[in-house]
Amino acid sequence: MGIYFGKDITIKITLTKEKNNLNAEATGQEKFILSNTGKDTFGFVAAGLVIVFY
Repeated sequence: MGIYFGKDITIKITLTKEKNNLNAEATGQEKFILSNTGKDTFGFVAAGLVIVFY
């Protein structure tokens, strides 16, 4: 689905879709499943990560 990064973070996050799951993999980390937390919003609670699609 794509590779995302920002000016305020030093990592890149790669998003992929496998079956009905949205997965993320941050630089140097293992892949993890993102949970749908709202309209256009996904997150990984254990890491405090929230991704909002506009």
